Amino acid sequence: MTSSDPKNCSLCNKSGARSCSKCHSISYCSTRCQKRDWSTHKLLCASFASFDNSSRPTDEHVRAIFFPVDDSRPQIAWLRCCWHDREGIRCHYVDTSPFLGLDKNNRVKSRTDEVSNNPILSIKLSDLIYINYWDSSHNDELKGNKSIANILASKGNIHFWQSPVIAYGIKGLGRAKEIIYRDLEMVDFRHIVDYLCESHSYRVPRTIKPNIVGVRINCDGDREICNRPAFELVEVPPTDRIFAEPNTDSDIASCIGLPIITRRYPLQKYCTEKCSNFTNVLATFLNLSCYDPKLGTGRPHQGELGWGWAPMTWQNDVGSILVVRQDKKPMSLWHIEALCNYCKVELQPVFEAAMEENSLAGRREVMSMINQADFLRYWKGNFLRGIPVEKRLGTNIYIPTPYDF
Repeated sequence: MTSSDPKNCSLCNKSGARSCSKCHSISYCSTRCQKRDWSTHKLLCASFASFDNSSRPTDEHVRAIFFPVDDSRPQIAWLRCCWHDREGIRCHYVDTSPFLGLDKNNRVKSRTDEVSNNPILSIKLSDLIYINYWDSSHNDELKGNKSIANILASKGNIHFWQSPVIAYGIKGLGRAKEIIYRDLEMVDFRHIVDYLCESHSYRVPRTIKPNIVGVRINCDGDREICNRPAFELVEVPPTDRIFAEPNTDSDIASCIGLPIITRRYPLQKYCTEKCSNFTNVLATFLNLSCYDPKLGTGRPHQGELGWGWAPMTWQNDVGSILVVRQDKKPMSLWHIEALCNYCKVELQPVFEAAMEENSLAGRREVMSMINQADFLRYWKGNFLRGIPVEKRLGTNIYIPTPYDF
């Protein structure tokens, strides 16, 4: 399928589509297609509609889309694209320095990707789009791009880019003798976002909205007999009963400001006597109780064994469990892996020491350290530094904290 007629639907390419009533820069054939695209389109629609096209600095400037590092949304911008003579040879030049900045130490270089098709929509583009960014392959100091992170998180993806990104377009597919630069439209934004989603992906399932991305923590039996990983991305519908069940959140997660809820999967009947181990140590540590009426911390759980202990529900034959965010935002494998390790490595020893001391002051001291700042200390320090090199995300991607969504 080729996208060429602006009157065709930007998602399915059907003819007779109507343009967006606000930006007039993208068309849809039906309310269904418009709703399908809204989570992406709304991020730039109003800005595009209010952008002052009469403010074009020169004839050499074209309308581009800029994805800043420290802003939550992309922006419409003017980008200078021109031709000039270099030693008698006519060359084209794109001045991205106002957006990407200058690397004085020459530690990173600019890279440009060409977007000529949209694999998600199965559309071949009639006009080429360029994506320009810093190559962070050999530089770990580039900041994660928040504007792209917010877009991809809204689509259920948990992979993110580093460095600022600027996108611009040309007429045709670059086969003409002389490139003609063009203004980007909102339909181009659709293709750019899909490219950002599909490229550089890591541990991301194809999510069909409105499913919620959660994490399954597998028990020993599922890992040994079924060869399942310790942590596994799963999808659940927003109507799943887990969101209606009371008192299924983790005390520690609540203390550090992560609104997660959990549910046990039914125990599996394995087809072998080799293993029937439903132990799930990670789930047990995740559910250590902070309930102490004298301190006013935590809340009572069914099968409560007391402060510092996991309730009976989370002891012994726990089986595999599902973890989702109560706010229905997507869950990252690394977020839940870090949280479980934080409970096991950082908190369990201090819980144990306080229980041996058996003093209210000791418990109060432990509870004072369980907060967002302490979890971020662990996240940015011990956890991220401990990720093996072969599992690092690679070029132009970073791992956001759970609070970046």
